Amino acid sequence: MAQQTFVSYCRASTPLQVIGLEMQRRTIRAYAERIGAEIIASFEETKRASPVVAGFGRHQPELARAIEHCRGSNATLIVARLDRLTRSSALLSTLLEAGPPFVVAEIPNASPFILQIYAAVAEEYRRVASRRCRAGVQAALAQGINVYGHCQASSWANRAAAKAHALRFVAEIEDLRKHGSRSQEDVANALNARGLLTYFKRPWTDRSVYAAWRWRHKQWISSRFPGKKRNGGGEAAAATAKATREKLRPTLDVYRTIGVVTGAEVAARLNQQGINSATGRAWTDAMARKLIRRLAER
Repeated sequence: MAQQTFVSYCRASTPLQVIGLEMQRRTIRAYAERIGAEIIASFEETKRASPVVAGFGRHQPELARAIEHCRGSNATLIVARLDRLTRSSALLSTLLEAGPPFVVAEIPNASPFILQIYAAVAEEYRRVASRRCRAGVQAALAQGINVYGHCQASSWANRAAAKAHALRFVAEIEDLRKHGSRSQEDVANALNARGLLTYFKRPWTDRSVYAAWRWRHKQWISSRFPGKKRNGGGEAAAATAKATREKLRPTLDVYRTIGVVTGAEVAARLNQQGINSATGRAWTDAMARKLIRRLAER
């Protein structure tokens, strides 16, 4: 008889629950040793349980990876307690129906009916606790207590640490600019190629490069670095927009003579005639008002 294989999953709601994670590991290991099963992979995360089925992959990404690993290796998912897997009866029903098979180490012989009851109880507990917390926050705010102070302090501390980390790479960014990396995307790709990560241990993106440069140079325009000309794509787009405006000048002159002067009216007329904007999209009120303003400048 082939040895049963498990993929373990442990979850803590907050970083303070490290003891809870260790207890879950011990419970899972003890059960696997008792039945002679092998744990082939382990996944852990510090996240709150997803309240809905549609967003569980975003709320519990490690659970999603554990499920995919189970399906790929034909293994069984194992958790210490059911509420560590989910507090949603809907998500539990989805797992029971679509798989993979899973075992709760504390109640390994529980039937699907019993698991549904446990999940319903956990779901109701989550609702009651949420209502109680919200009521407590509202009562504290009514008394003038700043209940969000710790969140603000944590946010400011993270921002300061991220800024200090990002400023360490300004010299790298300047060096990349000198060697032809003009856009934010180019710099991000080059930093990632060098194996450099952001403060949050993630790959660089155009937005993170922009933030790093903006902290050092306040007047940076996001579309290009200071001292650099627009790229060819930007110049071509500007030329196309200018040509479109000039082409539409006679049309707007006609509109003006018949009393069509507002942005909404101009946009509606242009769309009725099948005339698209320079980018090929339908006209909107804001786009038409910008067109009128640009044509009036000359």
